[in-house]
Amino acid sequence: MNSNGSIKYFYVALIVVVVSLIVITLRLRSEATQFTGIADAKEIVVNVPNAVEIRDVRVSPGQIVNEGDTLAAVSTVGFNNQEIDTRIAVLAHEIEEYKTRKNAFSKLSVSERRLQRLEIEDKKAAIKAELQELESQYEINQSLLTDLKSINKELANSDNNSGTKKNPIVAKIEFLKKELKRIESSSAITMSRARDELSLDGDPLSEQIKQREVELILLQDAKKEFFITAKISGVIGSVAFKSGEKANEFDTIITLHATAPSFVRGFIHENTYSQVHVGQKVLVTSQDVKKVMVNGEVIGVGSRIVEYPIRLRKYPEMIMWGREVQVKIPDTNKLLLGERVIITPVNM
Repeated sequence: MNSNGSIKYFYVALIVVVVSLIVITLRLRSEATQFTGIADAKEIVVNVPNAVEIRDVRVSPGQIVNEGDTLAAVSTVGFNNQEIDTRIAVLAHEIEEYKTRKNAFSKLSVSERRLQRLEIEDKKAAIKAELQELESQYEINQSLLTDLKSINKELANSDNNSGTKKNPIVAKIEFLKKELKRIESSSAITMSRARDELSLDGDPLSEQIKQREVELILLQDAKKEFFITAKISGVIGSVAFKSGEKANEFDTIITLHATAPSFVRGFIHENTYSQVHVGQKVLVTSQDVKKVMVNGEVIGVGSRIVEYPIRLRKYPEMIMWGREVQVKIPDTNKLLLGERVIITPVNM
């Protein structure tokens, strides 16, 4: 009986050992293929390129904001907001005044040129009418001379001798044609000179307008920077300054991140062999009871050993070391920011 009992205890112990080995093996295999991480989102640092004084902080850590919401009101050190408003009003008035003057000058010059053009056209029309009348009279005279067949030779000789002198009508016609050409040439020169003068006289006004418009834009841009707005919709992470405090250029004033995590920071223990590589597809699972799962892709594998975050250590007081792995996940997911997750590589 004692022998049978010993054999029974032996087999029971053997079964316990085998089961324990199987459990340990499965756990080691699981640990070799799975690792833990923390769901996180890219943090946006809110700062300004110049030294400012914080006038009013309108958000607090954890607050949800929409794109375009005002986060804080600041004033540039050495600038007075009221002085900027006054200068903007002065510039706007000066620009309007210069534009009015330029418009009035342009209209006056155009009116003068139109009047000159009308006067020239009247002169040209009068000369052309007189030319037409003289040419008609000359043609009639020539026709009459041709038809006088019965005139005697003496009279004909007399006419021929008189023909050596220039016909007064022909002389008048030639004179009027030259005068018409002179007026047309003079008109073209006058109009061209008037356009040049208008352009030259208009430039100083245009330059004054341009200078003030540039300054106005700069001041308006500076005024916009007095209010820091959210570039994306998300959650306020931290607020580094209080009202009345001064921040240097590019100091972090507020941090902002998306409402849902966009990547996971995973850690593989230094004693665990893993073939995880960039481009590896993974399954990210939350550790809470909901077991939220989302597909991801490895976008970075650390090339050095780093210390584990305290939250991912099996025993917080025991320091752990391993490689960091960056996993990209879809922007729309049900994971919580800062939530602990399990990362399981797919098709290892």
